[in-house]
Amino acid sequence: MPKRKLKGLANLGLWSNHAYKLIPKKKQNEKENIPPPNPTPSPPETPKRKRPRLTRLISSSLTSFRARWTRSGPLSVPVDDVPSQSDSNVIAASASLQSLATTPISIRDTACSQGPTIIEAPARTGSQPPSPRVEMDVEVEHGGCAVPEATRIESNNTAEIGTFLPAPGLLDAKSALEDLKRILRPPRKSGPGYEDPKLDPMFRERLEGMKQLLWTYIDPESLTYNQWQAASLRTSRSLGWSVYRARKLREWSRAFILDREDLPYNPYGRWNLSVLDTDETLAQEIHLHLQSIGPYCKAMDIVDFLDTPEMRARTKFEKRMGLSTAQEWMKKLDYRWTLTPKGQYVDGHERPDVVDYRQNVFLPAWSKIKHRTRDFSTQGSRTDPPRHLRHVVVWWHDESQFYANDRRKQRWIHKSEKPVPQPKGQGASQMVADLVSADYGFLRSPDGKQQARRLFKAGKNRDGYFTNIDILEQAHTAMDILEQHYPDEDHILVFDNATTHQKRADGALSARRMPKKSSTSLESNWLVTVKVLDEKGREIVDNGTVVTRRIRMEDGWLPDGRRQSLYFEPGHPQAGLFKGMAVILQERGLVEESQLRSECKGFKCPKGATRCCCRRALYTQPDFVNVKPLLEIQCEARGFAVLFLPKFHCELNFIEQVWGYAKRIYRHYPASSREADLEKNLLAALESVPLETMRKYVFTLC
Repeated sequence: MPKRKLKGLANLGLWSNHAYKLIPKKKQNEKENIPPPNPTPSPPETPKRKRPRLTRLISSSLTSFRARWTRSGPLSVPVDDVPSQSDSNVIAASASLQSLATTPISIRDTACSQGPTIIEAPARTGSQPPSPRVEMDVEVEHGGCAVPEATRIESNNTAEIGTFLPAPGLLDAKSALEDLKRILRPPRKSGPGYEDPKLDPMFRERLEGMKQLLWTYIDPESLTYNQWQAASLRTSRSLGWSVYRARKLREWSRAFILDREDLPYNPYGRWNLSVLDTDETLAQEIHLHLQSIGPYCKAMDIVDFLDTPEMRARTKFEKRMGLSTAQEWMKKLDYRWTLTPKGQYVDGHERPDVVDYRQNVFLPAWSKIKHRTRDFSTQGSRTDPPRHLRHVVVWWHDESQFYANDRRKQRWIHKSEKPVPQPKGQGASQMVADLVSADYGFLRSPDGKQQARRLFKAGKNRDGYFTNIDILEQAHTAMDILEQHYPDEDHILVFDNATTHQKRADGALSARRMPKKSSTSLESNWLVTVKVLDEKGREIVDNGTVVTRRIRMEDGWLPDGRRQSLYFEPGHPQAGLFKGMAVILQERGLVEESQLRSECKGFKCPKGATRCCCRRALYTQPDFVNVKPLLEIQCEARGFAVLFLPKFHCELNFIEQVWGYAKRIYRHYPASSREADLEKNLLAALESVPLETMRKYVFTLC
């Protein structure tokens, strides 16, 4: 239908009474420099000239008209008594909008609703007579443009920009709504109630909007029942959102109906993707480059690596990467700037020599005595060994340090409490060495007057350091108590594999520093250098130098069981001189080995080699290998067996847990820097460890 021309401004309805009235065009004889009474641009004289300007004016007027329409209800369309064909179209179109009149939807919003919007002429007020005819064509605003009424889109269809998408089915929308409810309020695994989904505010807000849209769409009592776009507009308006958010609600809901995994997550932190996120090959190359540098790689290494011509050509970087960006890349590659992690001890459990000692020495020795010990593995009871066997008591030895400033670090602190200056360092220390068993607890006499416990103040200007002599003295004290008060049982002393416990006699056999050739004179004779000790076993120091003396090494044993002196016997032309490794090997019948070199470089012989050098050949001789520690020699001389734990196996000694229990009690005592309080609290903490708790800590070997 061709559009009719505007005959006058009266047909614009209330527009003629609006504050922004149309300004007629100036006559040619008027001065151009006189400003109009209102700066609003004037419409063209005819609809054909400057039509877009008139459209903008009508649009702004309709915005004001829409506000009145939503407050006072729909307005009637003024028509003649005998309506024309075009006027009938206006009345029909107006009647089709009566159902949406009560819904607060703007004129601009109806561009996205399911029904078209008819531009109506508002009712006249006052004594103005009705217009003899409606001279403005009926137009339908759709998508922001005025189109003829004949091209009007049916109200049951949905139009999106660029494509037509039908509204989702009610059953699909209902199913999606139920799934949304489970996401927002997941039921508890047991019992009534719901769990907190722990959603961020933006994500939860979007899901709540989708839920409200689907509910207003499928609810038969809703004013927008089965009206997809109208439901989205109504939901957006009720939430205080814009038309754009209504369109996003439809988009998110459609995606969720098609795929339950497609959710409108919070895009925070994902606005821009790094090259490292999109190019996995580049990330792998950078990771390999950092590994080639070693443990002390840094972020600047990434900067230098990407600044090479090859990487510049590949990444298309126009300038050098910043240090802060490289630090972020280090985090993406799972690097963290922190302290080097430290373990409790070096994990040498599977070292060949440790495995050999554990499997061939310690475990066989333990299996021989295990059946003769009491079993405390059963709760509240014990199992005694057979009566015809002598009972064995195993005593576990260890040392531990207690510090004056070792106190609790965590507690309930009131917000009004202020920081208190803390003492620097760990404070004074007190070392304790003791033996404990699951049968009797700490080693002491039944009346408690005698005990094997040793308290020691370690330090250069204090009691010195705990040496092998202190271990021997403590072992003799323990054996005295056991012989006097527990003579009816066999006792085994278990020590860890520390060098202090494994110390050999000063002149014990050792091929580590022997020369290959014989000594030529008494002045250059090879002897063993040892330290001179006082009556208390402390080193004698003269002018800052430890006093030493030289002694001969002990005799060895030939394969036939005879003694072998390492020095020439009296009557020999070289009497008293060291024979050398070559002569010692020849006397043992190892003539070929005596012709080898003195030792491999750094004494790092090939694995499993025994005849690669003179030192290795002599080092593997039985009498050189089976040299017993001084502690074991003295204990066996008094009839007590000694067993050494494998290296790196301190977890087998349950006294470690006893120390931990005592230190937990010690930390509850009042803090004090006095050494007297340290010793008093230490002893009180040790006495607080129950015997029943010790028995729970006993490690049962398989």
